[in-house]
Amino acid sequence: YVKWLPVVNKSRCTGCNRCVQACDSNSLEIVNGVAVVARPNTCGGEGHCILACPEDAIHMGWVEMEGDRTRGKWGSGGRAWPGRVRGGRNHG
Repeated sequence: YVKWLPVVNKSRCTGCNRCVQACDSNSLEIVNGVAVVARPNTCGGEGHCILACPEDAIHMGWVEMEGDRTRGKWGSGGRAWPGRVRGGRNHG
């Protein structure tokens, strides 16, 4: 299965913590100075973290994983691919 999740560009992330603060589902945290999706099962895929990131280091994408299909948007296919987020910005 794949799930619509934030994907962090580690080379752009400054670890400012704004995405973590914007994440209502408490899915993100800063590890070694970089944002990571530490709890993907709690992510609802709303993309609040993207809007909060001043470095444009986060985009949403379909990420292959196992988890709780009752949370967020799920698809199938066995590979990850970029998608569109609110506001029409293409991150991919």
